[in-house]
Amino acid sequence: MVTKPKKVPRKNSKRSNNRSKSLVLPKKNRNFDEQKRSAPLRDKTNDNVLRHSASVDELYPIYPRRQKTQHGFEYERLKCIRERRLYEDPEFSPEVAINHHPKTEWWRPFTIVKNPRFFTPNVSRHDIQQMGLGDCFFLAPLSLIADRTELIRRVVPAGQSFAKNFYAGIFHFCLWKYGDWIDIVIDDRLPVNVKTGQLRFTRARSYNVFWVSLLEKAFAKLYGSYTNIQGGHAAFAMQNLTGGISVFNLWQNQSKKHLDKVWQKLVMEFKLGVLFCPKSPSLRYWLLNDISKLMPEDMGIQSGHAYALTGLKEVQTTNGLVRLVRVRNPWGRLEWNGNWSRHSRLWQTVLDSEERREMVDLRINGEFWIGFEDFTKYFKNVDRCYLGPEVIAKSNEMGGKISSCHFDYASAHGEWSTNKNTNGGGFPKAIRRGTFFINPQYIVTLKVRPDSVKDQKGRVLVIWQIVQKFAREHNLKQLFSSCVVYKLTNRMAAPQKRFGNKFFEQNAPMNNVEYSILTSQRKKYAFGTYLFVPFCHKFSYDGYFLLRIYANADITIRKLEVNTN
Repeated sequence: MVTKPKKVPRKNSKRSNNRSKSLVLPKKNRNFDEQKRSAPLRDKTNDNVLRHSASVDELYPIYPRRQKTQHGFEYERLKCIRERRLYEDPEFSPEVAINHHPKTEWWRPFTIVKNPRFFTPNVSRHDIQQMGLGDCFFLAPLSLIADRTELIRRVVPAGQSFAKNFYAGIFHFCLWKYGDWIDIVIDDRLPVNVKTGQLRFTRARSYNVFWVSLLEKAFAKLYGSYTNIQGGHAAFAMQNLTGGISVFNLWQNQSKKHLDKVWQKLVMEFKLGVLFCPKSPSLRYWLLNDISKLMPEDMGIQSGHAYALTGLKEVQTTNGLVRLVRVRNPWGRLEWNGNWSRHSRLWQTVLDSEERREMVDLRINGEFWIGFEDFTKYFKNVDRCYLGPEVIAKSNEMGGKISSCHFDYASAHGEWSTNKNTNGGGFPKAIRRGTFFINPQYIVTLKVRPDSVKDQKGRVLVIWQIVQKFAREHNLKQLFSSCVVYKLTNRMAAPQKRFGNKFFEQNAPMNNVEYSILTSQRKKYAFGTYLFVPFCHKFSYDGYFLLRIYANADITIRKLEVNTN
């Protein structure tokens, strides 16, 4: 138990008495939103920060720490404590993190506020507030996992704090990248606006809580700099935060029959724990396609901005059954102002008064309800992320059962290279050119398992994906790629060498070819053997990829060798 030093107010200073009250540690039952921002340290030297950290007691419970490994987080933390110094990340210095940003200095949390906190027991999606960096594609899915204990605990390892005998200016986070969970170690220096003394980029709702800002820094380090995480697709960030498989979705047909199917699928997958991040199209789209002359900004929707889907609800009204979608803006402000918005009169038509009180939140926190038809109009893209078997197992272990349909997982790393003769070009031009067979080829076998959930035709759900590697961190243009899948007969089920171009001329793939920077498909497959051929759109481009497959069956994957004959 860390004892707090006695506070001695300055003599003959009424101002200092008032100020000392704001420095009292908040009680556990007090809402952090109501806490006043405490005064920062004026002396920014490492010695003074270390001296002050001895007086801080962390509210977040300390969980068992990870076993120390050489040159890992625990090793560096203990080394800094022995040497009585604060950690400075040699791999991610301020000069590397931000090339040039005027009026910016790098301060530690003790310099920004008097009593910093790393985490809070009641963390939720409302804790994330986007500021000056355009990384909504990361913050929208982050707000989703903040509500899921089994997900946030994996990304934010427990046991970290600013408490005495622990703090050394070093923290760590776990993020998924290209098939592996990476432990990212950072120092706690954060970019601050010198003029205002406030954080430049994302912060938590409470000024003295820093896990959000530090996690954003770890994400920036994962991809090389803060500049490299400006703009992107939520599908990529959802994978970094969960290790799941993300799928792009685009609303195309808005007929009533189609919307009924879309709603039923959304509700089913939402109950299974699938994550959803809708995105409003760019302003260019609205200028070219919208005939109503009413821009989304007029309705409180930001063009080209990623949101988080946090709820689905059907309510009985005097006008019949209404479908509603709950959406959150990572800005923590700017909300939908049309039908079913916060102060809409339509709420008076809801028959269940208790349900109405639960759904209508008068606080301005960036979260709002919107009718399903309006949702499909203003959000044309909805990225979704299917969680992997290890996440589902962890959730079941913690008591929050997600799904009884368990998935198996398999993956393979590959390369398109003109020099290594592994890039044959795109489908179907490369078949006519006679080079398509040069592309990497993989044999995937699906076998029945006791918990396989089959449809009426005996098929099981399969989700596969092609992830391009190393483009964002090296600021390279991402390639348009895809994958074709062929069902193999028993006679062809055990090849050792790649299929030649004759096979592709005589057989048609079982899936539609869709080019994308992140190609994913969700489909029902029968048990048996399949040929997967990932390919790049351009014959002359080189790149690395990761083939990932989830299936409600036992999966084996094998790469076919080059036929030298």
